[in-house]
Amino acid sequence: MRTSKHKKINKPSDEELATLKSLKSNKNIVICKADKGNSIVILDREVYIKKAEDILKGKQFEQLNNDKFYLEREEELNKYIFSLYNNNVIDSKLRHQLKSTCSSISVFYGLPKAHKTGYPLQPIISTRGSYQYQLSKYLAKAIRDARPQAPSYIKDSFEFVKKIKEIVLEKNKTYIKCSFDVESLYTNVPVNEAIEIKLDYMYKPRKLIDVPFNRDQTKTLLNLSVTNSPFRFHNKIYKQIDGVAMVIS
Repeated sequence: MRTSKHKKINKPSDEELATLKSLKSNKNIVICKADKGNSIVILDREVYIKKAEDILKGKQFEQLNNDKFYLEREEELNKYIFSLYNNNVIDSKLRHQLKSTCSSISVFYGLPKAHKTGYPLQPIISTRGSYQYQLSKYLAKAIRDARPQAPSYIKDSFEFVKKIKEIVLEKNKTYIKCSFDVESLYTNVPVNEAIEIKLDYMYKPRKLIDVPFNRDQTKTLLNLSVTNSPFRFHNKIYKQIDGVAMVIS
């Protein structure tokens, strides 16, 4: 006899279903997933919009008058990809993989940090379907393959638990466990400096990388992928002029 590992899920009552439908149809609230933990947060819509717009007032962002800039960036990317193809840097297959067709503008939203006072938002930019989406995926893999593994790197909380289980503490000593939190980490990352660091990793002497581009070409592609990235929020168009945002692809 085998025991099922899945917990039994009770069927919602009629009252609970009615409540969920009522919440879903309420245009005065925003229902979203919390930044951490398996929980849902309900915020007043005006409060949510103000929190997001306060983030977008930062020096890293600039509001645009229309979506013309987005179209210009898409055209710039496609022209550069085509020039690489014409110069026999990439083949037809990679050209079609990286070029942008039928794209849509990235979307900005925020996940409430339910574990912090005041529920500040973690800024997220969903790039799926954007003009730089396929290029970003390609470059991200190239960077992952080239970067060295830091001794302090921990993949997730499960690996952290595994590591601390292996630690043997000396007796009769006092130990303190602490963690550090960096406020607004992503939006304060200097993009140009970050790009140069990545290029230094990828183009070290005698280092083999699985990309057909030289350093200058990769730098141009990185700039097309992560700098001056346009996105929309609440029927407004913005671009990020510095820093990066946490991206959901």
